Amino acid sequence: MQTSTGYRDQDHCIPGFNLVVIDVDGGVAIDTAKLLLKDYTYLMYTTKRNTAQENRFRIIFPISHTLKLNVTDFKEFMEGIYEWLPFSCDTQTGGPERKWLSFAGDHTYNNGKLLDALRFIPKTSKNEERKKIILDQHSLTNLERWFVDTMTEGKRSNQLVKYAYLLVDSGMGYNDIQSSVLALNSKLPKSLPEQEVLNTIMVTVARSINQKP
Repeated sequence: MQTSTGYRDQDHCIPGFNLVVIDVDGGVAIDTAKLLLKDYTYLMYTTKRNTAQENRFRIIFPISHTLKLNVTDFKEFMEGIYEWLPFSCDTQTGGPERKWLSFAGDHTYNNGKLLDALRFIPKTSKNEERKKIILDQHSLTNLERWFVDTMTEGKRSNQLVKYAYLLVDSGMGYNDIQSSVLALNSKLPKSLPEQEVLNTIMVTVARSINQKP
């Protein structure tokens, strides 16, 4: 949100925004974030403190509607976005008065679908439906929920493989990956036979780990 005077605070914000800005200060690799968000339109760029060991970057999502929210609703709107994302981010930067600096780092543009803002507007049916799904899936992490929400019966194996690859990229060991993949599979409405997971997905995981430098 812009300000009507030289003051940058919540009381001087001019209502109206059509972008969501997310700050990621480590915790997920930038390549992993790109893979997870490949279906969405975004601009992603590295920030000043980014390193190869600890990726720090910013994501700008154009959203489906221009919104005018008061400070309380804006805060709840952003909390919904943070709940939806499959990785952790800086939740202290969700104020409407926030100023974002550009940086001449690495930039990535991705063309996909616009983020549906209506799912996160407080006191709307779509937002209540979203919160009910989260409540029903309370045993899932954000990353698990991300895959479950995009998983259909014919794509279970492919999605579990993608989930496993992300765990490989995060540096997790084989045994921990196997436990995590089997745990997510067990939470699916129609889970795959455990032996199928071990004989297909985990064989692929072992091959991927062995190929890592």
